[in-house]
Amino acid sequence: MMTKQYNRPMLLGKLVVALAVGVVLSGLMTGCEDSDDALNVFPGNSIIGPNVSTFTLAVVSATREIALPLEWSVSNPEFGSITSTSGYSAVYTRTASNGENSVIVYDQHGTKGEASVDQVAYDTGHPGTPTNTTINTTTQ
Repeated sequence: MMTKQYNRPMLLGKLVVALAVGVVLSGLMTGCEDSDDALNVFPGNSIIGPNVSTFTLAVVSATREIALPLEWSVSNPEFGSITSTSGYSAVYTRTASNGENSVIVYDQHGTKGEASVDQVAYDTGHPGTPTNTTINTTTQ
C-alpha cells in the first residue's frame, strides 16, 4: 500500500498565506463599519436668548479633506432652520420657540458634523449680532 507524502514546509507556507489574506480582508471589512471621520462645527454648543434671531455656524476643520458642497439640516424645524448656506458656513434662524435643536452637516463623502443650539426664554446678555451670539462655544 502506498502512502501519499506531503511536503510539510510547503503546506505550512500555504496555510500561513491563507491566514494572512484572511486577516487583511477582515481588517478591511471592519474598517468600513464605523468611521472616526468628523466635521468640526463652530460654535459646537450655543445658548441663544430671545434677542438673537440668527447666527452663523461654520465647519472649521475635519479629520479628512472636506468635500463641498455641504448639506445642512436641523433635527427639529419647530425651533429653527438653516436659512442660507455658502461654502463652509450656514445661517441658523431661530423661531419663537424655546428648546434644544441640533444642526447637522454632511459633506459629499458622508462625513458628519453636529452642533447644538439651546434656545432659552431669558436674555443671555448678547446684543444679537452674528459674531457674538453664543455663550458656550466649544467645538464638537
